Amino acid sequence: MNPLIIPYKPEHFATINGYFPPEWDFDFRKFISINHNRNYFRGFSLLDGREPIGFGNLMVFGSVCWIGNIVVSEKHRNKGLGTKITEYLIQKGRELGANTFNLVATELGESIYRRLGFETECMYEFYKLEDRAPKFEIPKKIRKANPSDLLELTNLDHKITGEKREGMTHLFREDIHIHQDPGGKLSGYYLRGLGDGFIAAGNSESGIDLLKVKLAYGDKKVVVPLMNVKARDFLIQHGFKKSMELPRMTLGEKCNWKPEHIFSRGTGYCG
Repeated sequence: MNPLIIPYKPEHFATINGYFPPEWDFDFRKFISINHNRNYFRGFSLLDGREPIGFGNLMVFGSVCWIGNIVVSEKHRNKGLGTKITEYLIQKGRELGANTFNLVATELGESIYRRLGFETECMYEFYKLEDRAPKFEIPKKIRKANPSDLLELTNLDHKITGEKREGMTHLFREDIHIHQDPGGKLSGYYLRGLGDGFIAAGNSESGIDLLKVKLAYGDKKVVVPLMNVKARDFLIQHGFKKSMELPRMTLGEKCNWKPEHIFSRGTGYCG
């Protein structure tokens, strides 16, 4: 068996869609509809003959790449194919100028990534609310973003994540909430359409206010970096319980990001 890796094609969708474990709660259709054919996205299919038997993708944000959604059909697992896809993605990322590779590892994948040289950079903590969501109103300091906010948002996003990802963040411009300080400067933002909703802020007051917006919409799941004590304490105070944790792992140069300023991780495939 010598499977080939080729760029993802729409005709592979139906087969690959069936490979994602239910516990991932991953909407592959929505993911592809948003990201396919974008300049930051590279998707690849692993083929046995003409049959897709695996998938993986890169999100390329300047010198930083995210590796994600690596999956292999159940009957082809434990044959080193997950490693093959990961190595291929690293190679492609380097060809595109990346020197930092990030991913969030599942329990099954972590040992593979460690063998390839990835190291744990931090833990993401997953919080769930089992009971009725607390009632929050959207704070008056928060409003919907308009086009004139996008440059300031891009600059703050780069400062906090260390990534140049405006090609992706601007896709959600119709549903971005922003927090302004008393001087009118943008101090935080909530990308509601990015996965579970990405929140970043320059200070804890802005971040907590934006978390209140997320909860006001009835969300009952929040993922935060371990270093963000303010976010964790707020969630626990309002009835959230930690359900699990997963490592954010890095290969190559360390990314100059600020986990204490991230109040809700959006997705596992791009933070």
